[in-house]
Amino acid sequence: MDHLFLVRFGKACINALHMLQDRGYEVLDPIATDALEHVAMLYARARQNESSLAEACLTTFKHKIKPNTFLTLSCFDRNYDQAKGKDRMISTDQVKYMQEKQNPIWTADTIAQHMRTTCSPTSSPTSTSSSSSASAVNNHDNFNGPNGNGIARPKHTRLFLSPNKLSPQSKKELCNSIELFLFDDLLIWLTRHNLYSPHIPVSLTQVRQYLGSKLDPNDLPKLPVHDVIAKWFQFEVGTIVFVDIPTMPTWRIVV
Repeated sequence: MDHLFLVRFGKACINALHMLQDRGYEVLDPIATDALEHVAMLYARARQNESSLAEACLTTFKHKIKPNTFLTLSCFDRNYDQAKGKDRMISTDQVKYMQEKQNPIWTADTIAQHMRTTCSPTSSPTSTSSSSSASAVNNHDNFNGPNGNGIARPKHTRLFLSPNKLSPQSKKELCNSIELFLFDDLLIWLTRHNLYSPHIPVSLTQVRQYLGSKLDPNDLPKLPVHDVIAKWFQFEVGTIVFVDIPTMPTWRIVV
């Protein structure tokens, strides 16, 4: 692999980890400051696991505040055409393969572990057998939310890093719930850029305290959901954010 690709790859991985931290996920391992240092760490992991460099990126993170909220980060391998000497679009087979690798697998052990960490103190999670835990996989009632009698259904989202665009056919294979970032989208640590102003989600009540009780949120300036800031923080449509610009603070609504 050429030097430029490895630098892009390393920077994208590093800044993706910073992005997850900004979203509130726990990133337990120290984040490298040098792109090639991070790539070397992934190479070592790939050799140990006898996997590809992209598979070595596969990691699941837990949110620090939101209960039962997880995100799995992974990457597509480079699809390089040796004969033509250039990168090709990500293929359908690559998308199918990595989506299968990212699917959360609920085994008897993972269900039992999840129950031990989510059941109420009055229950007896340690006495739960693997066989009875495994039955939860096929019983939707066991995932009836934090206020029910069963265990809370985990919220699991997935994020892919891609060295190149996806082919039109491979886009059809990509699940709608999956986030996709190109390497070129993550070459900088966005929230440390000198032109960045803090974007803080706020409630409509908080906005009306400043702008009047009759404020229609649709009258606020718009922040497109595909804007780089909205994508970085994964703001959903309808979210109101306070933009802390020193000279002119403002509020915007994600559309």
